[in-house]
Amino acid sequence: DLEIGFLLDEEKFILDSQEEEKDRKEMILSATINGKSKFLESLSQNHKTKRIAVRFLQEVDQIVGADLEKYGPFKVEDIATIPYENAQALIAKNAATKVRLED
Repeated sequence: DLEIGFLLDEEKFILDSQEEEKDRKEMILSATINGKSKFLESLSQNHKTKRIAVRFLQEVDQIVGADLEKYGPFKVEDIATIPYENAQALIAKNAATKVRLED
């Protein structure tokens, strides 16, 4: 077993993320096995409308978010907090990049 007290803060941060991922997988598996479809739908909806910060790499016209709110328009270098689902689409098109804490 790992002695956490001897780890660097950065290593603890990684372990916390891994533990959180494990807990999420177990929660989803349990809900699936036990037929808790309402819980899974709620989880899915919460994830879709979770907001993250992005920095725009190109101009983007006004969009309607996954939460049905209007966002934008945006200019290059603008930073905004938008629904996760919309952010992922913009990131995939190289129109935006996720803003990380160290940025």
